[in-house]
Amino acid sequence: MEPADTARKADQIAVTAYVCDDGRGVSALYPDSQTVVLTFEGNVYRLGAAVSGSGARYAGKGLQWWAKGDEAMLTPLAPGEEIASNPGVRCLSSAHTRSVY
Repeated sequence: MEPADTARKADQIAVTAYVCDDGRGVSALYPDSQTVVLTFEGNVYRLGAAVSGSGARYAGKGLQWWAKGDEAMLTPLAPGEEIASNPGVRCLSSAHTRSVY
């Protein structure tokens, strides 16, 4: 890979900020199609891609992050779980806009 290609690829990696319904903030970095790096509550979690029927699901480190469009669900995984049994908390990207009528 040429140095210019490497720089261009690095410029294309962006962090997406989310605000969750419970008031917590989460940032998500997708360095490749198999990984999400979440930062919230002062901790960094690197999660790997997991099977999903819809959207992109990532799991590991006791967490599940399931994202589709501007919305994601952040859910703790119980010991031994591969798919979270509780629904978790909804998080919306800061780019998401809602109209209230």
